[in-house]
Amino acid sequence: MCQLIVLSIILPFIAAVIFGFALPFLLVNIYHAITKWSDTTKTTIILWAISIGTILPIILTKRNLSLEAELFRPFSTGTAGFAFMTTRIATLLAIGVALVMLSRGLTTRRQSVVDSVSLLAWTFAIYFIGTVLVVSLGSEYPDFTYKYSYVLITIGSFFFLGQYNLYKVNCNVKTILFVVVLGSLIAIMVAPNLVLLKPYKGLIPGLNFRLFGITSHANTLGLVSLVLILLEVYFPSRRLLRIVILTASTVVFVLAQSKTAWVTLSGLVLGVYVPNLLVRYQIKQSCQRSIKLFVAVCMLMLAIISSVPFATDLEKFLHIHSDLTTFTGRTAIWKKTLMEWYNYPLFGYGPGIWGLEYRIKAGMLYAGQAHNQFIQTIGESGGIGLFLIVCYLMVLLQYAIRYYTQSKGLILSLWIIILFRCFSEAPLRPLVFIDWAFFIHALMIIYTVYYARSSESAPLGQY
Repeated sequence: MCQLIVLSIILPFIAAVIFGFALPFLLVNIYHAITKWSDTTKTTIILWAISIGTILPIILTKRNLSLEAELFRPFSTGTAGFAFMTTRIATLLAIGVALVMLSRGLTTRRQSVVDSVSLLAWTFAIYFIGTVLVVSLGSEYPDFTYKYSYVLITIGSFFFLGQYNLYKVNCNVKTILFVVVLGSLIAIMVAPNLVLLKPYKGLIPGLNFRLFGITSHANTLGLVSLVLILLEVYFPSRRLLRIVILTASTVVFVLAQSKTAWVTLSGLVLGVYVPNLLVRYQIKQSCQRSIKLFVAVCMLMLAIISSVPFATDLEKFLHIHSDLTTFTGRTAIWKKTLMEWYNYPLFGYGPGIWGLEYRIKAGMLYAGQAHNQFIQTIGESGGIGLFLIVCYLMVLLQYAIRYYTQSKGLILSLWIIILFRCFSEAPLRPLVFIDWAFFIHALMIIYTVYYARSSESAPLGQY
């Protein structure tokens, strides 16, 4: 009996010691194995990990959109054990590869960051670290979590990308997005309650449902399908596959009934397609004026949308303008967020705003965020946080315009998608990682670094 007791104590201790000694060797071997991969491979693995981490939890948690409670329950990847584990594994894989890229870049290619993307790299670092410091130390209810490092490590690693194979990266990105689009269409027949919200009264007559697909929301699916259409236009596949991709993504784009995505499409037409037409007809001065005009309009929209909550009784305004009633559910969230900012103007309430505890106290369980990046930021990290994020967006815009010709407007297109998303959601929050918003953000950085470091894009070939 005593021997059994001794063994039950000693064996776990010995196993722990062996594991403790073996772990460093294991990590070193993994590190060396990853360093042998090309930048193209590492980039695609990170993107695949993020996408899989967003898709599997939706499927595995068996969401039922036919239940009214589902509409007001914030999506959580932890609602099922296996789903939670898939998200953790995807996160660990993405962070592990990104950490290797970042450490290698800092130790062996330190000069590579001091080039044409140095301003963007430093602006991102100041914006992100500054925001985290504010919410962790300066806000009224500060809090810190190691998960803040995920975005910093991953985006930071992309600034050390070499001349990767753009064609292969595009193939993988389009495949990822096509899996979401095609999977959403198949799920309509296989698991309609998982992907269809009905009854739903939208802008399309006779269509009494809204397609959420295998994403967390229809607005997300609308933007995913829009990005796929965009990339298919820029990087055409072979003829038959091109027809399939464009047809499927267009159908999903329509069925999602995402007004945010539709408005974003109009922004892409005015801000990118029209200037590209002017370039095609060799009207370069008109092209530059067109881009500047569109950017000015975007800035005006930003100023108006951000200032309306400060200067207007939103509930009264939206009640009079019945065409805007789809936003009435957000006015209470905006007003509550702004009240917190009035109380804590410099550093904000803190990262707990619209967390579970805050929602319970406010009696607004349906609100997981402020549904406006700028209002969310000013409530979370105050005026300093708002200043930092606006500076970051402006530098991103500067690079989008600087490399407009090389990218044929692709970088500007992704910037427009991110900006328009900021009007109705909060895609640039520090904790947004395993999410399609971060996926699009990462794409913009990847393409910006590529076009900034190459005088002309590599041959794209066929997909």
